[in-house]
Amino acid sequence: VFYRAPDSPQRQALAPLVGECGPGEDLERARKCLEARALETRRFFNAIAPDWRAMRREGLGEVDLDGLILSLLPPGAKAADLGCGPGDLLEAMGAKAGGLIGVDASPAMLELARRKPGLAGASLRVGELEHLPLADAEAQAAVLSLTLHPLAALAAALAEARRVVAPGGVLVVADYLKHQAEHMRERYGDRWLGFSREKLAEWLDRAGFALADWSEHPVNNGLVAARAVATPRQPS
Repeated sequence: VFYRAPDSPQRQALAPLVGECGPGEDLERARKCLEARALETRRFFNAIAPDWRAMRREGLGEVDLDGLILSLLPPGAKAADLGCGPGDLLEAMGAKAGGLIGVDASPAMLELARRKPGLAGASLRVGELEHLPLADAEAQAAVLSLTLHPLAALAAALAEARRVVAPGGVLVVADYLKHQAEHMRERYGDRWLGFSREKLAEWLDRAGFALADWSEHPVNNGLVAARAVATPRQPS
């Protein structure tokens, strides 16, 4: 998850040797490990669902992150909030979008979203961000708001976002800049302590996006929230 070998002649020489060691068992163990982490994350967010709004305010303070995201969504677009939680942002997106899709791995979070009058016509779906319950190119706009840092398989989630965003569409990512607040691992279930602009741009590029815009916004506890706008690259 956190490390990879750099491109180099040494890595090319190592690859055949690794193949001879029979990596099948290692891959199976890795798969089971990722499944266990996803289950752990789902249980965490089910447990904190009733307190989610207060916890979010604790981190963001007075910064209107939802407003910063909404300003970037094209009017009339079919929009998906990937990791929608209790649906606060998704409900606000309804005033601008031409259709709403909310995805979350936590049934408890989605139950809170279903109670919102503004989401009566929205399509709310249980699913992991690494395996989105959306068809290819189903959304013209997608949002990942404070949902990347708890993920074990971040690259897979961005690849899935690229699959479901239609050509000419937009992906808005909002998350924390890289920091050293270790307490957030336990308090918020974080696996990543934020992201640098360079690293997030690299992951977006690998997933098939081009970074189109970037802004930074200081929030509580010395943290900084970053907002990235990415557009799908056309196949070469």
